[in-house]
Amino acid sequence: MDIPEMGSTLKWIGTVPLDIAGRGIARDRSQPDVIYGFVRKTNTVTVNKVDLTSLK
Repeated sequence: MDIPEMGSTLKWIGTVPLDIAGRGIARDRSQPDVIYGFVRKTNTVTVNKVDLTSLK
């Protein structure tokens, strides 16, 4: 999602496949290209490094 300069409507810019299958997802503010996810079935946390610059 992209935050608009004006207004309140988010813009979808693309989909990134991640190894996440559960209820939790978090972005690491100190590492913007890292997203953590929770796999409920195995009770594990995944660390996903993504290239978000290719979506813009």
